[in-house]
Amino acid sequence: TCQSCGEGYTTNYAGSTSQDDCVLDADALPACQGGYYLEKSSGSCEICPANTYSTAGSLYCTDCPENGSSDAGATECALQEDCEAGSYLTEDGCQECGKNTYSLEAAMECTPCPEGKNAPAGSTSPDDCQYGVRQLTAMYEIKRGFAINMNGNMV
Repeated sequence: TCQSCGEGYTTNYAGSTSQDDCVLDADALPACQGGYYLEKSSGSCEICPANTYSTAGSLYCTDCPENGSSDAGATECALQEDCEAGSYLTEDGCQECGKNTYSLEAAMECTPCPEGKNAPAGSTSPDDCQYGVRQLTAMYEIKRGFAINMNGNMV
């Protein structure tokens, strides 16, 4: 004769021969409230960790997107606004790019200017990276009273 697995349990296939084949029946488990997920091994609702969320009845927690965050037990993620060009997103919000760097809109980090080029803080384009006076002076060669530019032309 067949034996029952017990309330809340079932088998994955017909013809099971051992109580070891009994598993929790997902259809018989409780529906968890938002911010919690169903831990199948114990059949209990567990709180979602920080930077994840769940809706009511979820079997698992979903990670927040890259520009979002949440506290433990959240039902949704708080999305950070995209930062303007010249700034980047940090845990504390948008921060201005430092000297000799730049960023485009919605940046997660600032991009350094090429070596030898400078840019003011908050620069918004690689075009903002320019050679400074010292670098320009070093590129010119003085010969017999004439300056020769980088293209080899006398000025």
